[in-house]
Amino acid sequence: MLEGKGMYQQRCAVCHLPLVVDDDRTYGPKLNTETVIGREDIIREFIRLGSLRMPGFQYGLRAEEIDNIIEYLKTVPKAEPGRTESSRRPEPARED
Repeated sequence: MLEGKGMYQQRCAVCHLPLVVDDDRTYGPKLNTETVIGREDIIREFIRLGSLRMPGFQYGLRAEEIDNIIEYLKTVPKAEPGRTESSRRPEPARED
């Protein structure tokens, strides 16, 4: 799974994760377990061949690397709407 996480961060995060702290927008869709489970073959081909907005990685990733990315995405929980890990701020200290 670590190989898949590293490959995802290297190849996919630039479009599929927010680039700015406190900004939840991404260029591509957010990817998580709900995106992948039950659609592994479709996602595999999508990564391999790409689309109008996404480059295909058929020449840049081996089949094993694509599989590793998919296995990693199966472990990524769906984020709360409007919040990402990078945008979560600690609650301010209360004075009682």
